[in-house]
Amino acid sequence: MQKYNLAKLLSNRTDLNWFSPDPSKLDDKPTLEAILNYGDWTDFKKILTIMGKNEFKKLFYAIAHSPRTNLRPEIKNYFSLYINANLQ
Repeated sequence: MQKYNLAKLLSNRTDLNWFSPDPSKLDDKPTLEAILNYGDWTDFKKILTIMGKNEFKKLFYAIAHSPRTNLRPEIKNYFSLYINANLQ
């Protein structure tokens, strides 16, 4: 499901990409999980610029409500609250 190619954000960020030898081949879901779990606010703002608010919400909720997610519970909670307060 590589729609936005968020993996470009991981290309020079070894602190966010230690799990894949070639981040350019990652789909958007694992890339978004890595950025939200381990990135900073600047990384998040880049995601919003690339995807837009509505598409970010759709992908986030698809990940967050998946039976198997890698989002840390505090990250899932924070961005759920952020979306409800700021991206409606």
